[in-house]
Amino acid sequence: MKFKILFTFLLSSQFMLFSSQEHEHPFNIDVELLYGNRSKTPTVKLVDSNGTFCECGCGPNHFSSTMVINDLDRRLAARISLNIKNELNSTLEIRGITPLDFSGEKIIEAYNETFVSCDLAYGFFHSKQNNISPYTPMINVKPLKLIIPDPHGDHTVEYYDTDYIQADKATIKYSNSFFNIESNYWLHLTPRWVNYFSVSYGFGLRYFYYADRINANFFKDPNQSDFSSRTKNHLIGGQALLDFHIHPYTWLDWGIRLDGGALVTHLRLDFELNDLDGQDLLARYSKQKINYGFFGDLEVFLMVKFLNRAYAMGSYGGTLIHGMAQAMPNINLTTKNFGIYSQGNVLYQYWTLGLGWDF
Repeated sequence: MKFKILFTFLLSSQFMLFSSQEHEHPFNIDVELLYGNRSKTPTVKLVDSNGTFCECGCGPNHFSSTMVINDLDRRLAARISLNIKNELNSTLEIRGITPLDFSGEKIIEAYNETFVSCDLAYGFFHSKQNNISPYTPMINVKPLKLIIPDPHGDHTVEYYDTDYIQADKATIKYSNSFFNIESNYWLHLTPRWVNYFSVSYGFGLRYFYYADRINANFFKDPNQSDFSSRTKNHLIGGQALLDFHIHPYTWLDWGIRLDGGALVTHLRLDFELNDLDGQDLLARYSKQKINYGFFGDLEVFLMVKFLNRAYAMGSYGGTLIHGMAQAMPNINLTTKNFGIYSQGNVLYQYWTLGLGWDF
């Protein structure tokens, strides 16, 4: 909420400082359909099946975070832009996209051979990030031992007879929501829609919202237990912008747009782990963190003008953000009190198609 209030104040300040002096059609609005997909996540193995728990990688089938993301379908959203022109010298731009919501579900079935990933059960991912070893799993009901062959010397792994070991089925449900809004002030070295070439640079403010959730249910007749990891990210920062337009005909304009910047981020993690048919609560906690991040955008666009004041437009682009707290890398099945893993990368790629109007 504090981020929203701050961003609203900053937008209002820019409006008050900017006065449109264009005599004819000083405003224009663009409305585009945005068809996007979600990619990029740290690789975390989630479920092993058709093998023995913690056996070598050549044995069981693995279902990982990368597979979750790759299985997501594209989603539709809207991108809306309002531009206020100050003659031919500068432009104030307000632009944002409505939420892009992704969801997916995967069922892994292997009777008595469905396991929570060895990586999760023994905190391999968190131990690597924190350089902490040894560690003790939270899932600690009945210890069993497995000898793992190793060219440098065999070693013994202890695991526990829980609903997550030797289960019959696992269900993975994932959801992700993302939107952003930005306010930019452009300075045109050469005017748009006038000269053959136009170059502009600018500065602005950017706000991102990113929410992630994963829920894993393991079925071990007659039990059913689950764990869930949820993260929310509020990111706000400044950005620098550059675009290059080519205007070969009065009705045609195309070019490339680049921007990037730094972010201050507020991250929240909610985690819960149950066992023994959900009767044994092994972990439940919430954590928050202030962090930093970076982002960049690249977009190639094309605009075709008609009826003097209207134009059709299309583009292809992407947004890469570093410094996210994502749900899957923050699954923690160890007793060690690890912090929030906040070094995730996320990439959104999109196509757009829409209409604009000068007024």
